[in-house]
Amino acid sequence: GLEFPVVFLCELGRRFRLDGQREDLLLHAAGGIGLRWIDGGVKRDTAEQLAEEMRVLYVGMTRAEHRLVLIGSWKNAARLLAQAEAHPTPAQVLACTAPLQWALMGTRAHCDTRLHAREPLLAAAPASGRTAPLEAPGREAAEALARRLAWRYPFSAAAALPAKAAVSDLARRMGAAAAEPPAFDPPRFLPAGAPEAAAALTAAERGTAVHAVLAGLPLVPMEEVDVRAHVEALVRAGRLTAAQAAAVPCAALSWLTRTPLYGRMAASVRVERELPFSHAVPAAALFGAAAGAEPVLLQGVIDCCFLTDAGWVLVDYKTDRVPPGEPAARQAAAHAPQLRLYAGALAQLTGLPVAERLVVLLSARAIEPVPADAPEPA
Repeated sequence: GLEFPVVFLCELGRRFRLDGQREDLLLHAAGGIGLRWIDGGVKRDTAEQLAEEMRVLYVGMTRAEHRLVLIGSWKNAARLLAQAEAHPTPAQVLACTAPLQWALMGTRAHCDTRLHAREPLLAAAPASGRTAPLEAPGREAAEALARRLAWRYPFSAAAALPAKAAVSDLARRMGAAAAEPPAFDPPRFLPAGAPEAAAALTAAERGTAVHAVLAGLPLVPMEEVDVRAHVEALVRAGRLTAAQAAAVPCAALSWLTRTPLYGRMAASVRVERELPFSHAVPAAALFGAAAGAEPVLLQGVIDCCFLTDAGWVLVDYKTDRVPPGEPAARQAAAHAPQLRLYAGALAQLTGLPVAERLVVLLSARAIEPVPADAPEPA
């Protein structure tokens, strides 16, 4: 993330906001709906909220390059400082009610801790009800003040850049046709047979199901019945729901396993499927030359890549429908920006060139090459 020479973190004495713990009804992303009198529910939620508070404090503290100043006020601060634990236990950490208590824990041998009294500062009021009139500044002072007020942070453009970016989001911004809204997992507390779970899947959810099957599909020619058996095994293992399994195009996957491309995968000495990566790239490569050289963490997941004598073959599976009458090559070319990002990351991280970039259009049962110099979509 972005860093600054000096960072001030203020109001560390403000108590954590754990208002939800006083509610009779609690909501949790994974646990669902919980009532106050259910054993353990409130305690678990409190620990999670404190963990989030600690993450926020950590992010703020790690923004400083040279100097970090932590500021907080506390009633009877001298007593708080004296009672701060040098070697706190996990229970003592969880018992804290404000970030300032965390900041004072430990030996503090590496930092200077100062205690300031508030009352003398507040009592320093002028003797009379009026302040002395200010003299007009001289020309030199006025020019100096104008220069100070006209100063602009030289890295304002970098401050507006994201610290990390996902390939799927960038592809959507670049106009790639494959950019789909993200898929969200249903809550764990929702029964598998509930009407909401059996509802029609979105395009993104169908794509997620297909990729889950392709990630472990055996590298051998398979008939449709064999693919279906593999999908049913994933359902029994709890890796797919029945609704997801019903959305998998088993006939199209059977076609894929019998293509020369799939045979090349099987013969390769190294095949990677659903390969996640994180790669720092200059912002200009993602957002244009005006963004500068500030590094941005690019993250994504490569559907499939395998090695040949010439280098990597990059394969991207697409489940979106090809409009009637539109050439498959044109549909594949629309994904060029996404494949360009994948290829750049793969080549940089492995030190090996990307020899081919292929888009597999399952709905059209077509495999189309995408040249490295393919134009951006209009």
